[in-house]
Amino acid sequence: MENVEQNKKKKKRRLIWLVLLAVLILLCGGCYICSKGSNGEKHEHSWEDVIEIVHHDAEVVHHEAEYKTVHHEEEVIHHEAEYKTEHHEAEYKTVHHDAKTETIKHEAEYKTVHHDEEYHMETKTTPAWDEKVLVKEAWDEKILVKEAYDETVLVKDAWDEQVPIKESVRKQRCRCGQIFDTVEEVNAHMASYFDTAEESAHSSSGGVTVEVITGYNTVHHEAEYKTIHHEAEYKTVHHEAEYKTVHHEAKTEQVKVVDKKAWDEKVLVKDAWTETKTTPAWDEKVLVKDAWDEQVLVKDAYDETVPAHDEQELVKEAYDEVVKEAWDEEVVTGQKCKECGETKPLNK
Repeated sequence: MENVEQNKKKKKRRLIWLVLLAVLILLCGGCYICSKGSNGEKHEHSWEDVIEIVHHDAEVVHHEAEYKTVHHEEEVIHHEAEYKTEHHEAEYKTVHHDAKTETIKHEAEYKTVHHDEEYHMETKTTPAWDEKVLVKEAWDEKILVKEAYDETVLVKDAWDEQVPIKESVRKQRCRCGQIFDTVEEVNAHMASYFDTAEESAHSSSGGVTVEVITGYNTVHHEAEYKTIHHEAEYKTVHHEAEYKTVHHEAKTEQVKVVDKKAWDEKVLVKDAWTETKTTPAWDEKVLVKDAWDEQVLVKDAYDETVPAHDEQELVKEAYDEVVKEAWDEEVVTGQKCKECGETKPLNK
């Protein structure tokens, strides 16, 4: 909105200046024939339009932000307890040690001196001899006696099973539980209890269907077998070691005869001695407690009750809308002579 107002003010000022310029030219009695041209002589004016570029700013409409009212019910917000970490430096104490004098006994010191063996050379004659040289170690051979095989063993002989043939037959039943083939039989049974204390327990409970065996069917079952696997059988045959005889010819050679084996000798370097050592008094810094970090409560946990309230929630940000883009306009403000440069306002 401010830009639109500024544009209007600029246009108004420009119009005022144009009016003042026109009045000034009329007062001066501007003529159409100049007293002197470019060569100093009178001439007829050749007029052309004077064009000015007038800039027009964009026209902008400002829109305020839009809000809506959001209602919040009362709620309880739980705040956890707050802590801070406090660092505690390690704690020490000073332990004083008095001066002391002690006697230290040092053992004698030795070094080991190695002595090589002592020997001399002799001429040795070895007579010819035969040597028994092993050709093959003694060994045990596993020889197959019987191949592995499977044996079929009888588990159960074949047998015949008598399977009963059952048939459903309709019969009569007394309340006492007895079953009769016909109505006549059950009636005769009940009649025997008339006018007795057990009469109520002996009355017909109606027909009942029961299964009776009317014969048998013979079912043949084959014999049953199982297969037993027998592993192969072996025997172990021991073979003695094999040797060959190697003949060695007689020989004469120089051999080394050791007179004394090499040995190590322990040689005394320094006799045992006693040393008196005095340690001056001193203070020792002894750790009592390691440095540690402590979690210190700053604020207890608490519940905050937020009362019901209305909140203005932004729906749309404020913005400026360009209604018309900025543009430049060519405006004829007057006329100018091409020869002498004299100007005049536009003819109304």
